Amino acid sequence: MREETAAAESLLNETRASKEKLAREQFFIATELVFLLEQYAKESACVAADAGDENPQTEREPTVII
Repeated sequence: MREETAAAESLLNETRASKEKLAREQFFIATELVFLLEQYAKESACVAADAGDENPQTEREPTVII
């Protein structure tokens, strides 16, 4: 009886630890994703606002270099 209780408690602790680790990993991935999306949005805004320069061979040529 005592061994069964200890085994069940150990399993519960392992499950809890596993869930906490998964939550930390998900938080880290979400944080990295937000950072990358902000960087992408910042660079996209520069390109979207670029009016370009006149070029005789094409209508407009971009001035933003990424």
